[in-house]
Amino acid sequence: MITFVTGHKGIAWTDKDVNIFLNIPHAKVPMDDEKWEFIYYHECLHQMYETFAVEDTIKSELGSCNHDLLNVASDVVINDYVKTRCNLEYPTDGLMTPEYIKEKFGVEYDRKTDDQYALYMKLKEVEDKIVDDPLVQQMRDNAPIVDIDGGGNVKIPKTVKLPTTSEWKKGSKEA
Repeated sequence: MITFVTGHKGIAWTDKDVNIFLNIPHAKVPMDDEKWEFIYYHECLHQMYETFAVEDTIKSELGSCNHDLLNVASDVVINDYVKTRCNLEYPTDGLMTPEYIKEKFGVEYDRKTDDQYALYMKLKEVEDKIVDDPLVQQMRDNAPIVDIDGGGNVKIPKTVKLPTTSEWKKGSKEA
């Protein structure tokens, strides 16, 4: 289900119950269809790539999962996919990208071999750098408190147009 919300710090997020929340309008993102298309695809891919299941796998294998690290790994994989496969530009500055993690943490993302889990394991080696990173702190600070249903700030749209397969692949090198 897609829910439009207002009054939250975060731009958009998803949860384990397959809900997507879009904070429209948001001061950091202009009302530009392509920018919000990027954000929508990004949140859908968290569900399609089963980020929450990856978290469960990491917990079962390692005993715990650093949520910030997984958020960085999944955002890099997803942001790179939307930019390169859907030919959409990043909607705002301050996103986790392959370039950012290479520059800040010295970690190379390989889009051919790295999924969320593999990138998480690479990032685990530099975990101390990541925890104190300003962008990671901003991501953590902007994370919503999941108290959506009773807050009064929720606006559910009458209709939501879901993209077709051809729209999803718009500009894709594989399409």
